[in-house]
Amino acid sequence: MKSEFLPECSTMGLAQAHLLVASFVVESLEADLGLISANIFESSSTRFQGVGGRHIGR
Repeated sequence: MKSEFLPECSTMGLAQAHLLVASFVVESLEADLGLISANIFESSSTRFQGVGGRHIGR
């Protein structure tokens, strides 16, 4: 892509749009990872309580 094709302002706008999309994707990924890790933690903690809770507790 030649720099004559795109003026400076549209190049900056394109970069800002890419940054906006990238930050949105990262935020949604972090939210998904948070939900997944919370689900894993809940299931593993209940599993530990159900399976080994008596042995560890007593």
